[in-house]
Amino acid sequence: VPPLGLVSDSVTETMPSSHLTVEKEPDQPVRVLYCPEPLYPAALGDYGFTGQVDFRFVVDTSGIAELDDMVVSEAGHRGFLNAARRAISKCRYQPATKNGQPVRVLVRQRVVFRTRGSDSTRR
Repeated sequence: VPPLGLVSDSVTETMPSSHLTVEKEPDQPVRVLYCPEPLYPAALGDYGFTGQVDFRFVVDTSGIAELDDMVVSEAGHRGFLNAARRAISKCRYQPATKNGQPVRVLVRQRVVFRTRGSDSTRR
């Protein structure tokens, strides 16, 4: 397991084009309807690491995260990335709206991991 340290994705320096074509001022923001608890990676379990992964991604008009252009803003450990992405892929959202119509918007979401025996949460 690589040493614990702050991970920043180099992709954050250039924003994907899909992030630029979203509604910037919706009338109603995105709302989380369901997001499962992330599974703590077994490979990190023996080390007792805690950490978080911060993502930027687009929620589409059907309330699903667009995973292809998901950007990692920050991660406490690389070992959390896949589990965090899996958790986000299962989340469902009430899409943002503009003039009563669903619109695509850019969101930020954090997935938090705590050691075994404690809870994992998202913010």
